[in-house]
Amino acid sequence: MRIPTSKPPVSYYDFGDGNGRVRARRHLNIDGSEGGWVAETASASPTAYIARNALIYGRARVADHAKIKDFARICDDAEIIGEAIVSQNAFVGGYAFVAGNAMVSINATVYGQARVLGNATVVGTARVGGTALVYQWAYIAGYAHIAAGTFGGDGKNTTVIDGSRPPIDPPPTLD
Repeated sequence: MRIPTSKPPVSYYDFGDGNGRVRARRHLNIDGSEGGWVAETASASPTAYIARNALIYGRARVADHAKIKDFARICDDAEIIGEAIVSQNAFVGGYAFVAGNAMVSINATVYGQARVLGNATVVGTARVGGTALVYQWAYIAGYAHIAAGTFGGDGKNTTVIDGSRPPIDPPPTLD
């Protein structure tokens, strides 16, 4: 496959982050398809895949062969590199870093200074933030919320945090 040599024209797009319409362009994927919106302040390498409905804004960076798919949003100073995949309405922001073969998907959120590396997976409505490190074969899912600590494994002894049940609502008050 050849890397596209021309860039789509600059236009304006409102990413819904309170900054109004900013200079942006559609990403041109390596297969020649038109990708999602990338703000002029953000970057996406020509070898990255950005789905037509994905958004990259702020000072975010998507590099190497990373794939941003299915309404995913990457913003602030977040970085997605390597073969990482962010998809299915997932959100990565702050100074978060997703790399290697990591996957963030299905409404998951990675934020703060969190790092998701190796073959780690964050899915469901799981939230990984703060200074958390999720690496190797760790699997974080469901309603789990991690804001600190290190979670990993070698495939045999793997951290699995599956908060598949929603948090219990407090009992109603009698007025």
